[in-house]
Amino acid sequence: MTNYTFLKLHFSTTTSDSVTYAGNFTTNNSTSADPEDSHFGYSIAERVIIGIILVTIIFLAISGNILVCIAVFTDRRLKHLNNLFLVSLAIADLLVAGVVMTFAVVNDISGTWMFGSVFCNIWVSSDVMCSTASILNLCVISLDRYIHIRDPLKYARLMTWKKVAAMIAFVWIMSVIISFIPIHLGWHRNPGDNSPQPPDKCILEISGTYAVVSSTISFYIPCIVMLALYCKLYMYARQQVKSIKSTLVGNHLQDSRNSGKGTSSKVSDHKAAVTPSKAKNGRNHMRKEYLIVENGSKASRDSTDPLCSDAVTAV
Repeated sequence: MTNYTFLKLHFSTTTSDSVTYAGNFTTNNSTSADPEDSHFGYSIAERVIIGIILVTIIFLAISGNILVCIAVFTDRRLKHLNNLFLVSLAIADLLVAGVVMTFAVVNDISGTWMFGSVFCNIWVSSDVMCSTASILNLCVISLDRYIHIRDPLKYARLMTWKKVAAMIAFVWIMSVIISFIPIHLGWHRNPGDNSPQPPDKCILEISGTYAVVSSTISFYIPCIVMLALYCKLYMYARQQVKSIKSTLVGNHLQDSRNSGKGTSSKVSDHKAAVTPSKAKNGRNHMRKEYLIVENGSKASRDSTDPLCSDAVTAV
């Protein structure tokens, strides 16, 4: 869900208080470029090839983000609260691909803006809004992951439906405040700069103050927050891995000790069981020999033949 956008920012090195958007950022004092120069001398065939490539990228971006939304709402395994942040991010990127990139391709290939001045403000505002919403959604996703990994037992209690909805609403409201309100009210321009725009150009003139405030809220602060959260997550994950390894090693040693005790007890039990049986067998053997001798002696006393008596006694 990469945020593809055709807003190419290039700040001029000339001294001016405001910058102008017309595909690139230039100064107010710069003259409008020739239509042929705006395409850098591309021929019609090259423009067609570039257009096909850009349309393919737009199609892949739209279809990919739609599939993400469908997967979250149809697959039971993905129906979790934290995946709503992914849906919000997919919607932001979907709007970038469907609203911003589509008209940017037409504007870049044709060289003129053919949709009117009113829609020009809407288009530029949509670009700023969707880009800001995409970055803020990434920041919220990092915060959600930090809470989930840091304290998983309390995560279900902390992240409720109301809190998730409030966080998503905050992302989009902040994006609208940064984009639509200043641009439609003219706060993005320098005071006293009310020069009309050419009808065939879509130009965004922004002051240095608006550029600094907008970029700080929509990019620098979320970027710093994400880096800090993911660094904490990395350190916490390393601690968890070390604790898990130490626990596994302790359990393995305990199992080894228990298995050694079990083996020795089995051997002793086997010896104890074998010794009485051998003694019993010896007693039985001696009893049999005694009976044989006793019977032989009795037979010799009862016999009248001295030779037989001597033979039995010998036996």
